[in-house]
Amino acid sequence: MCVPSPVKDSEKHLIRVLLDSFSSNKLGPPNHKAVLHGPFNPYELKCHSLTRISKFRRVWIEKESINSVAISDAPEDLHQRVLVAASLSVNATGSTMLLRETSLLPHIPGLPALLSMLFAPVMELRVDPDGKSYTGALCGLGWSPASGAPILPEHDMELAFDVRFSVEDVVEINILRAAINKLVCDGPNGARHLGPERVSQLQDSVRQKLLGLFCQLKPRARTAPKWPEKPYEWNQVDPKLVMEQAEREGGRGKSPFLYQLHRLIVLSS
Repeated sequence: MCVPSPVKDSEKHLIRVLLDSFSSNKLGPPNHKAVLHGPFNPYELKCHSLTRISKFRRVWIEKESINSVAISDAPEDLHQRVLVAASLSVNATGSTMLLRETSLLPHIPGLPALLSMLFAPVMELRVDPDGKSYTGALCGLGWSPASGAPILPEHDMELAFDVRFSVEDVVEINILRAAINKLVCDGPNGARHLGPERVSQLQDSVRQKLLGLFCQLKPRARTAPKWPEKPYEWNQVDPKLVMEQAEREGGRGKSPFLYQLHRLIVLSS
């Protein structure tokens, strides 16, 4: 036996009253306008800046751009992606950035972190409380040992890794940075002092290492991003765990290098 629910009866009564009101036009003609927003696509990508100065600015992509509405082609995959722009401007209030001539880079797990670690002038790795894994990196111009203050804090980037990176990955990145130094910098080991065959070998080696870093046979394991307790603060690593990897070149106090090698942090087993 089924007993009618009083809740359902009240809902039916309310619907009937509303229908009667609309049919008899008791509400009268509309007398004001309402602003409607949407429709929204749940697969639409949301963009934000990585630099500290623009972290909370809204990102607006030019309407004529092919990426004005960027849709994820793999919504089940939550890895971070990279959108680059050839032109960037800020509105009068500084609240919104307008991007022009944009390109959405390929869907490679860990790509934002890889690009940042490869080309950042200075990087400081973040580790979890147990010291067993890397959780992120702070990228920028570093900090002054004399004052302890960051050199250009507005353009520092704090990254939280969404894939696992190992010590071997950082070593490979340092090898790539050292190879780039040889190819683009002057000095006893610079490209001017290398023969065409050696330069070609270096270029091919860099190309193969880049492909190996980006396109691994076994994808890097996914991990939930973990933000540090003190974001955008340098010198947060115990000096006892830091392993320097410095290139020695030329006279004292003079460095012809474009990229310095990143400092490794020893992980506990």
